[in-house]
Amino acid sequence: MPRPYYPRGSEWRKWDLQVHSPFSALNNGFGENFEEYARRLFEEALEKNIVAIGVSDYFCIEGYKRLKALRDQGGKLESLLGADRGTAARRILLLPNIELRTSVIITREGRGDSRVNFHVLFSDLLDPNMIEEHFLRELKFTAESNPDHPDDRWSLTPTNLSDLGRRLKEEHAKFRGKSDLYVGMSNAVVSHEEVTQILERQTSRFKDRFLLVTPADEDLSECSWDGQAHLARKLFIQKSHMLFSSNGNTRAFGLGWKHRSVSDFLGEFKTLKPCVHGSDAHSYDSLFEPAERRYLWIKADPTFEGLRQVLHEPADRVFIGPIPASVERAKARPTKVIDSLTIVKATATTTTEKWFDCGLVLNPELIAIIGNKGGGKSALADILGLLGNTPRSQSFGFLREDRFRDPRNNKQGTSRHYCAKPSRRSGTFRRIIWRRSATKWALAGRAASMENCSRSFFHTSPNQSDLALKHWTSFSDTRERRSARVSTYSSRSWARSIARSLPSRRDSLRGIERASNCSSRRSGASWTLTNKEGRRRCRSRAMIRGHCISRNRHRGIWKRSNGRCAS
Repeated sequence: MPRPYYPRGSEWRKWDLQVHSPFSALNNGFGENFEEYARRLFEEALEKNIVAIGVSDYFCIEGYKRLKALRDQGGKLESLLGADRGTAARRILLLPNIELRTSVIITREGRGDSRVNFHVLFSDLLDPNMIEEHFLRELKFTAESNPDHPDDRWSLTPTNLSDLGRRLKEEHAKFRGKSDLYVGMSNAVVSHEEVTQILERQTSRFKDRFLLVTPADEDLSECSWDGQAHLARKLFIQKSHMLFSSNGNTRAFGLGWKHRSVSDFLGEFKTLKPCVHGSDAHSYDSLFEPAERRYLWIKADPTFEGLRQVLHEPADRVFIGPIPASVERAKARPTKVIDSLTIVKATATTTTEKWFDCGLVLNPELIAIIGNKGGGKSALADILGLLGNTPRSQSFGFLREDRFRDPRNNKQGTSRHYCAKPSRRSGTFRRIIWRRSATKWALAGRAASMENCSRSFFHTSPNQSDLALKHWTSFSDTRERRSARVSTYSSRSWARSIARSLPSRRDSLRGIERASNCSSRRSGASWTLTNKEGRRRCRSRAMIRGHCISRNRHRGIWKRSNGRCAS
């Protein structure tokens, strides 16, 4: 499958690195129908905006293999999910997550014994057969011992685990009510030292293509720091790249914040340990739904390389909770976030020069522009500043009169031949743009979706509260900074924005008149606005002065924000 491309760079996205499959023999609540499991898995992932899934199984990668084969099989996902959803599901990152049981036994009073788990996440670029052949088969577990002979050690394969379970069932009657594979997996253990040795010995295959993760708050937390288990617990943490935990205290510990200094932590535990999380789903009810909505958000491309980037910036690239603060701010203010920028030649231009003809998607947390000299860094920064009506236009490095806006070049500067168009996260351009054209004021624009607009001017229908705005902003408008004005508006402040953007009361009224599709009539010292059907809208000098006007949609009249009807 071709590698996807993410032009926006790092964005906050939801991941789930621990979702089990029907091949998790020790705890399977999904049933035996694998196609039904795959359908519901991808449907839930798309519904909950999950971009990466760690497919977990005990001692094997059977679930990952089957999902990958189903995804790579042409048309199979489309037949299960439909054409559009099938295409979207192919973009979800699948990572093999092998859950191993180690020899460290935890005994709890009143509860059954358990073992400390140890996870190995592999890159999706590795062939599953290579993982099985050169990792799982190399990993051994002790099946039988003899005082006069070496231990009988078997490769970690489902067949060998079933054989172990079958023999143990013959020797122990209480195991006979369970499957061979279940009994074998329950009793087989591996050494974390051997896991490391196998992976590090085969650097040509596995270097930088695996991550070791320990669940810090499950069985390992039962190992006392103050007793004989101290070293065993410390070794697991030292060896891990990451910790499975959603606990805030564990996260602070893994970042070194609980020690006197981060350097003290690094001296004891070798690396910082970012905390990641997953739903640990064993049934459909818990798919991608961790307890207390502790979702895993990672600020990176949904690739294995993006996941590894967390190791270098563990505090800044991981968030566990309902939603990161920056994402919540962007959702709450979609009209303030520029989603993309299009730069093309202006309509009816005659120039043959080709400076700009491009479309850029922008990251909502963009803070820097990096590139080679002459690559367009200053041009992009200046254009964004122009569209945002920055008061610091004198600091422009590209849109200056001695450069791109040189009046000696094509009389009015090369800039007059090009236009820029931003698109906001909401799908609408919710800005009012005024600019002086010759000696008169012009109001134009749009409030509809960007992709639906192909003309320079777009007008809304009379019953819409949004105004029609000009969706092209000429680069040469910078010189008319005192005349041009960009005012953010909402349904409660549109009239105030217009009134304050114009130089006189009469112009203010005419701007409101055009925007609300009304005609005006003067009576004494006040003005009455009437729509095309003759209904009176408002009469108030306060409107001309720029006071806030809001619309009562149910009664079809205009009123002042204090609730008194003006007509």
